[in-house]
Amino acid sequence: MSIKQHVLVPTDFSTKALDAVRAARELATEDTEITLIHVFDPDPMTPPSTPDITPHPKGLLPADVERRLMRSLEQIRDRELPGMSAVTLKIAASSFPAKAICQFAELETIDLIILTTHGRTGLSHILLGSVAEEVIRKAPCPVLVMRPVKRASAKEQAKDNKGG
Repeated sequence: MSIKQHVLVPTDFSTKALDAVRAARELATEDTEITLIHVFDPDPMTPPSTPDITPHPKGLLPADVERRLMRSLEQIRDRELPGMSAVTLKIAASSFPAKAICQFAELETIDLIILTTHGRTGLSHILLGSVAEEVIRKAPCPVLVMRPVKRASAKEQAKDNKGG
């Protein structure tokens, strides 16, 4: 008998974020529930007025934006998690993605968060911060951080295919 696990996988729809979805699929058992969440900044050009974050209530996002985001989550679910019945899709509206992820994890009693890092270093890391780093520090549960997977360039793939 296994214990039901609830895994949260935040995604920004990048190729790198798919690595976390694939890791969740590999770690999942028949008793695992996976929630894919996207944190949408409703106004990225305006500094947030309050640090209080709540999961996205109906009507907070324009309907067309919400539909497009949900469609993107559905595509990830259908492509990367085929046949898994316990997959939930969520959208949160927040200018603080790490805080929104951690609050959601606490509210939903998440057992594990799996996410990727963009692998920025130096000045770009300092200026842009790291969502993964903040989630690690503040999450109410264990966090598995996937390093970026090095993908071969088209030129390298062609060279490998030619055998040399």
